[in-house]
Amino acid sequence: MKFKERTMKNPNVGTFLVILITGLLLTMPQILNKSIILGADAIFHFNRLYDIAMQFDSGNFSYFTSNYGFQQTARIVNAVYGPGLAYILGFILFICRSWLKFQVISSLLLFLISGYTMNYLSTSVGLSRKVANMNSMLFMSSFWVMGWTVSQMFMPWGIAVAPLIVAVGIKFIKSDKFTIVELSISVSLMIQIHMLSAVISVFILFLFFIIGIINVKDKLTLCVKVIAAAGLTLLLTFNVWGSILEIYIGNKLYPPFAANLAMKTMNLSVGNADFNHIGIIVSVLFAFEIAITIMNWSILSLTTKAVTGIGTVMLVLSSNIMPWMVIGRKIPMLNSFLQFPSRLEGFAFVLLLVGLGLCIEEVNEPSFKKYTKLFLMIATLFSVVQSYYNVQSKSEGWNGHQPIANRTNVIVKNNASESEIRNAFRSNDLSKGIELAEKPTTDYVPINVNNTDNGKSQSAYETYAALFINSKQGVKKEVKNGKLIVSWYANHKGESKKIPITVYKNTILLMNGSKLLKGNITLGTMNMPTIKAIQSGKNVLTVSYKSSFINGWTMILTGLLWFSITAFKLVMGRKR
Repeated sequence: MKFKERTMKNPNVGTFLVILITGLLLTMPQILNKSIILGADAIFHFNRLYDIAMQFDSGNFSYFTSNYGFQQTARIVNAVYGPGLAYILGFILFICRSWLKFQVISSLLLFLISGYTMNYLSTSVGLSRKVANMNSMLFMSSFWVMGWTVSQMFMPWGIAVAPLIVAVGIKFIKSDKFTIVELSISVSLMIQIHMLSAVISVFILFLFFIIGIINVKDKLTLCVKVIAAAGLTLLLTFNVWGSILEIYIGNKLYPPFAANLAMKTMNLSVGNADFNHIGIIVSVLFAFEIAITIMNWSILSLTTKAVTGIGTVMLVLSSNIMPWMVIGRKIPMLNSFLQFPSRLEGFAFVLLLVGLGLCIEEVNEPSFKKYTKLFLMIATLFSVVQSYYNVQSKSEGWNGHQPIANRTNVIVKNNASESEIRNAFRSNDLSKGIELAEKPTTDYVPINVNNTDNGKSQSAYETYAALFINSKQGVKKEVKNGKLIVSWYANHKGESKKIPITVYKNTILLMNGSKLLKGNITLGTMNMPTIKAIQSGKNVLTVSYKSSFINGWTMILTGLLWFSITAFKLVMGRKR
């Protein structure tokens, strides 16, 4: 009884329990089956996070080059791909020292974040605690949030923070209701997590901004706040956009693989949710929400109209209603940057779910409120149960004949058996699994523009596999003082050797401690260097990277700015 009274007096306790229990339930299949789920993106992201975990473990920090992951090729990934979140997850992996523990803890963390951000958004627009809690559970068990657990997609981390973006966007409609710091932090977090999610978030904020400019009286204040927030965001994300500018200006890089946009859309369906189908639960919710909004348009608030309208726009953009085949031809960059228009549905989910809650609050018909809440409760229950069984199904595959759930482009060395794969990933040595199962992704690897071959006779993935995975390298690699040390033995002075690394514009190569002469090095496909030995016997190549303007001091200043703003927000929050 005391616990019930305490929950009634402080509803945050009930919310915490709802979110925690839902998160634990969705991770329970992995805990009970002791299963690691190796989905489509597992190998790529495991390499990213392993590299950072080893940096913490060894103290050999290298912000730009991967000296431990990705076959120790000194390629750049983390510096331009959500570095803030990557270092947090890498630290968690370093503490866990187990892929299974890491997956369970990181999934639970994602569920808690998504649950709380959705709850914050729901309550900030005036939804009841009961509806807010159901929204949190629906969001936590949605396809795109579950994507990290079952497929190791990274976008779910961005979508988990999307409610914060929508919360600020709604405040645009009343320009005096948001702060510069609030807007800047929400966008900066998204940039530090996932760049594509950040771009989509800015687009959504732009749509809210247009509505705000039309609606608010003090248009100047709105514009000044947005501009000031943009300036602060540039400072808070200097490490991300600075790195992107540097490597893209100085190098020609392989982009992420180009997809057929028209084949990667999301559509209403009556089955389960997947990459191309929203699933029956969400399809019914979306259709119901849009229909109710249209039917009650005259009595609904501007906030409800704006949220539902923008959500509908995002839903249409994610679907095959859009001529994505034509758009892909006109703007080819989208084929590799956006890749899957279906990704936009995750943001539509946030908007339309809150829009439904607002309709429940604003349509003053007792029977409508009663039956809509009942419908929402049933949908929530089905969504959580369906997601639980999805994780359970993936977990059973680990202990069966398919420990790697998705083997597309995955190279398993020595035709390792299922038990060998399981033992490698269960090992306390985190490197064993990612060395046994490798994926030849070429994202952000430099292209040698002067090389006439450059892998054109085969796909980039095949070229990468041939150069860095399948070749007998005959070199030793180790890391010292944040630098990659590559050594090999030459039979005679001047003997040529292909070194399995890739070289960027600002990569520094030292041979036996001295700068390499031009005549002793040539760059081949994917900027893989061929080096002439400067002596018979042991030769040592030291590989490092020196950024033009990102260094220890700029990183410290960026970190101090984050710390100061976070401390300020905590102090102000406690005062309130």
